[in-house]
Amino acid sequence: MKYLREYEIAHQGLRLGKHLFDFKINKTFFENFEDVEPRDCDMVVAVEMDKRENLLEFNFAINGIVRTPCDRCLKEINLPLAGEYRLFIKFNDQLATLTEGDEDIDMVFLPKSETVIHLEAYLYEFVVLSFPYKAACPFNEGPSENCDMNVINELNKYLIDEDTATDPRWEALKSLKVAVDVTKKTD
Repeated sequence: MKYLREYEIAHQGLRLGKHLFDFKINKTFFENFEDVEPRDCDMVVAVEMDKRENLLEFNFAINGIVRTPCDRCLKEINLPLAGEYRLFIKFNDQLATLTEGDEDIDMVFLPKSETVIHLEAYLYEFVVLSFPYKAACPFNEGPSENCDMNVINELNKYLIDEDTATDPRWEALKSLKVAVDVTKKTD
């Protein structure tokens, strides 16, 4: 991954207090990450940075859409994305460790000489975390009228009805079990 200048904040010259930044995320953003399929998307990440003496607190608010195939019918859909995330960057020249109870805090330690914060990796991580587990056409109970029913019907041909389908290997094993049971009774 290379650093992207449009996703960095030069914090050294900023006064203490809150500062607002907006970052646009689109397909070209994802092209800068190795081993990642570029996603066709249109998102805005609003970042509020609260600058303190030796600490930067970031609040990320992600809103937008991503174009992705439906997990059920493979039809391209516009999936809305939203999420809020927090990140703390602490400046310290000594090796710092988190104390017990701080494991749930997203804290990054940087040397005091660091004058620019590169946010592209954090933006990528937070955007990916905003993706839902399942991307599907809107539905209530089962595939909706929005799904490509030709694909759904084709997939349903391959579903096996568990009540009527039997695997011939199981029938062969059942006959062995009957033979073993008969020999036990004759002993």
